[in-house]
Amino acid sequence: MTKQQKKKRLIYIGVVSFWIALFVLIGVISSLISPITAQAIVLSENNFDNTEIEDDLSDLDWSEYPPDNKGTIKIIEFVEYCYADNVFKQSHYGLYLYIYNPMQLSFSPNEGANVINMATSYDDNGKPASYENLSLTYLDKTTGENSNLFYKFKVTNPNTLLENAREYSKNFGERRYDISDVQFRILGNNAVETRDYEIGGTWHYTGYAAGYGSDESTLECTKTDLETVTLDVRSTVYRPGVDASGDYIEQTALNSVYFAVPDRLYNEYGELRRIKAMWDQYETGLVAVFDDKVAYDHWSPFIGRTDAASSTDRSIVGDYATVKTSYTEYDPVNGPHQVWTNVKTAKFAYNPIDFVDYDAIENPYGEWMEYGPVYDLLSATFLCDNAAEEVISGEDLLAKFREYSNELGGYKINDEYSSALFGTTEEDYAEHHVVKEIDSDAEFDLSATVIGDNFWLGWLGLQDSTTVEYKDVKAIVEVTAADLVGTDEEISERLFVNESDVADLKAYYEQNNFGNHIVLFRFAQSDYMSANIWSNVADKNTWTEVGYAAQETVYLSFDIISLTFYRDGLYTVIPVVMSPIDIAGDITPPPSGCGNWGDCAGFPWWIIPVIILAVILFILLLPLLPSLLLVLGKFLLLLLKLLWKIIKAPFVLGKKIAAKVKERKAAKAAKAGKTAKTGKKVKPGKVAKTAKTGKTLKAVKGNKGGGSSRDKP
Repeated sequence: MTKQQKKKRLIYIGVVSFWIALFVLIGVISSLISPITAQAIVLSENNFDNTEIEDDLSDLDWSEYPPDNKGTIKIIEFVEYCYADNVFKQSHYGLYLYIYNPMQLSFSPNEGANVINMATSYDDNGKPASYENLSLTYLDKTTGENSNLFYKFKVTNPNTLLENAREYSKNFGERRYDISDVQFRILGNNAVETRDYEIGGTWHYTGYAAGYGSDESTLECTKTDLETVTLDVRSTVYRPGVDASGDYIEQTALNSVYFAVPDRLYNEYGELRRIKAMWDQYETGLVAVFDDKVAYDHWSPFIGRTDAASSTDRSIVGDYATVKTSYTEYDPVNGPHQVWTNVKTAKFAYNPIDFVDYDAIENPYGEWMEYGPVYDLLSATFLCDNAAEEVISGEDLLAKFREYSNELGGYKINDEYSSALFGTTEEDYAEHHVVKEIDSDAEFDLSATVIGDNFWLGWLGLQDSTTVEYKDVKAIVEVTAADLVGTDEEISERLFVNESDVADLKAYYEQNNFGNHIVLFRFAQSDYMSANIWSNVADKNTWTEVGYAAQETVYLSFDIISLTFYRDGLYTVIPVVMSPIDIAGDITPPPSGCGNWGDCAGFPWWIIPVIILAVILFILLLPLLPSLLLVLGKFLLLLLKLLWKIIKAPFVLGKKIAAKVKERKAAKAAKAGKTAKTGKKVKPGKVAKTAKTGKTLKAVKGNKGGGSSRDKP
């Protein structure tokens, strides 16, 4: 190698070394100025994800964990895997759970089906400030004779927990993990149930695994108890009632739950200030309640489908009516002239294929229909004897949904309800998943409007609609004994709970009020619609009333995560243990319509006989009508004269009194030689008027005392 080549080689090595040193220096400076947070770490798949559960638990004495049909699910190991302060080694970080499942239940392996309620932030004192339900990922389970006895899960996305662990370690010298409970979705024979199991533990980690903070493992863990509260939660859905009848009703539904909270929490931590909950919120399509079997049989096959238009030329409409209307037509010969026609109207339509009815004899211009929103989804159908009186309970509706879901297949919300029933897909799930913390100062406004075809109001040409409103309904209230006094209707309106749930609420209060506060938590409001429906299933151009249809919002997997108490400036968050519940309000018909005379709710039964009797009397007395009208006219005239005299009497009396007063004044003035009006003396030749007659008197010369008593011409 020549000197020239050696020189070039040294220069090359120097340049490369310079750039390497520069990049290292930049990296160090960047880490000092802007430390990499846990969120920036991409957690890679660990080899630990793939280890078999039997190998992981090889040092466990399995004889201490036998199958037991009455046993309780437990966490036997909570593993913090490969934590490191060095950001370049944090990509292997993970949190793993080993579950002892003595009843050998079958847990759903689907992502998001199973969750763990853990603290996700801490206050300045190191106490949990908030909790969240975090998704668990299924990894493995035991098989054979110990099938399902042990399960292995990991926290799906532990990024937030990694950041918490790093910050908590910096401030308090340990890494802390607070676990309230775990929820598992249990798969049975054509049934799904989600159950919650209390854990109530805090895991304290210090040190590091070998190679992640030191050459040898210094990792240590201790476990302490965590305070939780277990809630038995019941639901109720309230819709404001309207003292009116009609074919169509819109209401604001107030969705609530109630539960018992131990007095000890209030005594120790103060007033209940906030409640954190989560749920999956879906709006149904039309739920149709038929009392016409032909219509029921025709429409039931379309449940969960959106292809009705390609399969049938029939339709369903809500609040159907036919009205006369006119429009101006321009004729080249006769010029513009008014044309009258029939217009069919409806509040909404399902599958509106063709609403034109051409009848050249009755109406050469045909008929058409004006309608509101178009629904493209049927979520459920029911058949009954009399739809106007049929109420479908929320429990029966959910049961019907589960029945359909087994037939429809496809993606199932929470492994239970077909997304086709709500017109959604798996990709839409995030839009329907709600996590909300509601303050005790939050309020709701409620309203309800009934629109009908009332015979009497229509006859008078008035709008047939009635609305009620309730303002400032508190989100969190305590139920007291005084609240439960009165009729079911009074209690329902006082507490804004479903009247049919009042008996259950009273029983719950009696069973749980000792040693507890009974809390009513109003967590959401939604819209409810119900309308009488017509269909042309028998004949395309003939519309027949076939029942009613409704639409509401349901709340699936409702779960309370935590309760927050407040006293003397200090907030205390208590995690909640509860099994999620599904909430659906009852499907109720619109108030009984008054469109056909007296068939509306609360209509006096005696009105129709009275009307009939009045018509008969009118017909019988018709020949005597002229004489009766004459007598009636004279009587009315006499009555008016008498009324006029009564009205006029005070004014006549007042006038007479005033005249008397003036007469007396005039007499006194005459004696004094003064006018009654001015009080001045009358000079000779001047004219004065008497107070009584108003006639002029001419004073006589020489008579200084007054005027003559005779009139002068």
